[in-house]
Amino acid sequence: MEITTLIKWNGLVYFLYYGLNFAYDYLRSRNNQQKEMIQYSYKDLLEEAPAKVEIPKQTTNQASSTEAIAKDLKDQVTNVEASSPVTLEGPVEDQGIPFEEIMQNSKSYSSNINF
Repeated sequence: MEITTLIKWNGLVYFLYYGLNFAYDYLRSRNNQQKEMIQYSYKDLLEEAPAKVEIPKQTTNQASSTEAIAKDLKDQVTNVEASSPVTLEGPVEDQGIPFEEIMQNSKSYSSNINF
């Protein structure tokens, strides 16, 4: 098969495929009732009056509530540490491969490579 024939048939297949997809979408969207679109403008947004929002005031003393919150957090932290299921026994050792072992392995693996 020649390249020009391939390009022609490929182009024809793509044209038919996308043409049918566009026609299907057009016919499907034409049957649906379009909802009325809402359009906003900057003038509408500027004319809108801001609403005042009031924050309810707390009647508790700020210092005592802060101390109570700090105490609660401290109790939670100590409870989490005490109930931890992971226990470490003995010193933590290095979990990596020693450098000398890596060098020996790399030398033995690369000794047969001709550079």
